[in-house]
Amino acid sequence: AQTVTYDLTQNPWKTLRDHVIRGQNLFPAVGFVHALWSGTSFMCNLEMLNFRIHTPLVISEIAKTVQMCLHKAGPNMELWDNDGKIRYASAYVQVSKSPPSAYPAPHKDKDISSIFEGMQFYNHIRRLGYEYGTNYQLIDCLNLKEAYFGKMPSLNWISYMDAMLHLHLVDGNSFGYPIGIDKIFFRENSLSHAPLWAVRPECNTIANDAILLQGLRMEYLPVQTHTYSIHQETFIEYGESDTAIDIKLLASLICRESRVFSLYQPLVSNDLLELADLLRDSKIMAENEAKVAPIILSEYSNIDVGEE
Repeated sequence: AQTVTYDLTQNPWKTLRDHVIRGQNLFPAVGFVHALWSGTSFMCNLEMLNFRIHTPLVISEIAKTVQMCLHKAGPNMELWDNDGKIRYASAYVQVSKSPPSAYPAPHKDKDISSIFEGMQFYNHIRRLGYEYGTNYQLIDCLNLKEAYFGKMPSLNWISYMDAMLHLHLVDGNSFGYPIGIDKIFFRENSLSHAPLWAVRPECNTIANDAILLQGLRMEYLPVQTHTYSIHQETFIEYGESDTAIDIKLLASLICRESRVFSLYQPLVSNDLLELADLLRDSKIMAENEAKVAPIILSEYSNIDVGEE
């Protein structure tokens, strides 16, 4: 068996700490692809068939490395934990006898309305559970069919392939995790030659000049009842912040996200007074299609404030 190690304290792999999924530091699905690829010394014109993830790997908060054992039996490869008790992933790997045609570069046009900025996109998918840190937000802009990556100093093959997969999430409305890819083709093994774009020619296929990811298999949670728009989306992180938030923005978010919102009198803060006035504003309510108005209660009231 061959040991595959990723050092989380050094570049380029310390960016894996920014791959946070639903509150957990999860080893990326394409990280298993990279680990299997390493067993071929990163050959080009190589195809990986029937790649499957059997067990996700959660990275411990105190871990300094991620280690796996790579087992090979001819073209069959498997990734196991060091104790040989947990099988993480498997695939059939061989040199391609008929390499697929390369996909042409798309024509980038940021002026068309279907292009979303990367920050809007990452704010949107954060609501679904993809809580990527800054070093893992590689997409500069995208639409339903193509994505463009920014030039990040932290770029590595895992984050690069994952950024390609993010194109599959642009129209998503529920959380999903990759459990397999039917065919992966490696045309290039140097990031310096890899293009900073990807296209989605078919629903479950994402590709560029360097890599083809065909037949993506996802496992989804139930669809959310409310579909969020990523156009002009703004995300406010939980917890305390020294950054002042625009009161109108806060009022809009409350109208959109809350079924019942209550304020108690006396409103001694000027910001709260302004917020109450905005929440009474019919224009704000109409913009957010709100169906409830704020309730102003006295300081002695025992009325339940309701649910958010």
